[in-house]
Amino acid sequence: MNEISLMLRVNDEKTGAFLGRVDQIHIGDDLMDLEGPSLECRTERVLKLVLGDLRFALKSYACCVGNWCWDRALLEIGHLPRLLQGLMDHGWDCIEAESSLFEMWQRGKVPTVEQLSALLIS
Repeated sequence: MNEISLMLRVNDEKTGAFLGRVDQIHIGDDLMDLEGPSLECRTERVLKLVLGDLRFALKSYACCVGNWCWDRALLEIGHLPRLLQGLMDHGWDCIEAESSLFEMWQRGKVPTVEQLSALLIS
């Protein structure tokens, strides 16, 4: 598996309107749930995700997935450690995760691509 889904809470909970910021991200199928200070969130025409000062090439992007509060971005798994480090640097917290990932986050560590891939396969 070389791609991972990011569910981004970017839409108003009352109207579904895009807010242009994110304060909660679900990674993979229950791999990690993160929340933190609101960051600018937008996509660019060349299918790039912008989260504050972080930029990532995307495989795809879909609006209002699951319900109207959430959009979904499909990201190459190789970008995930940099995303996690960036969110950690911005003061985000891990609120739920696979136990080894949660413990790593609490120690201020970011998993490698290999560690993430192994968890996604098991």
